[in-house]
Amino acid sequence: MPFARYLIPLAVINAINRNVHNVVFPFSSLEKLREHAKTFFAVTTELPGTVAAGDGICLNIQAPTVAEVGGDVRSQFSRKGFYTYSVVAFCDAALRIMSATAEQCGSTGDGMVHSCSWLHDFIAKGKLPAQFHVVLDEAFKCTKQELSAHSKPRAPNVLSQEQDAFNFHLSLQRQVIERCFALLTWRWGIFWRPIGVKFGSIKDVVACCCRCVLSSL
Repeated sequence: MPFARYLIPLAVINAINRNVHNVVFPFSSLEKLREHAKTFFAVTTELPGTVAAGDGICLNIQAPTVAEVGGDVRSQFSRKGFYTYSVVAFCDAALRIMSATAEQCGSTGDGMVHSCSWLHDFIAKGKLPAQFHVVLDEAFKCTKQELSAHSKPRAPNVLSQEQDAFNFHLSLQRQVIERCFALLTWRWGIFWRPIGVKFGSIKDVVACCCRCVLSSL
């Protein structure tokens, strides 16, 4: 069933997106960044300064029309075997979504989606204070403020004790974004089957669901 027709009008979704501003990465607020860091410090004290955990999620969508994607329908078909809408999101350890980027075709890898995002650009330009960082998995490039796990080498090589310990503590913090995705897709039935709205409206639907996942809206 099309989401706009049977569940909630797109006009309401657009109104929520215009008036609810709770998906914010507070680059300029040391107080709020410290608040986010405290949520991760409670998970593990071994990686102080973490303010967000990020990862990508492929949302199952109906095949877009040729007109909707400029003729390149195949670009929305992912390695998972279905048409997808790629989203890279960041949240704090309280599962509050701080950023959600969905600006690339569905076949684009998570690392590339993030590398083309405004959030990565802001961090690269030094707008995130040096004492803070975000955590990601090994699909993302590791930088001084975008920490990703050490890739496991092929046998007989193994990770060093320090690398293995780093991966362990990073995983403790990073898994919160997996729980956030589980909450997001469990709460909103539109994600239980291929999303049935026009391709151009998917971004607005995703943004609305991210804003409302922890609210009573």
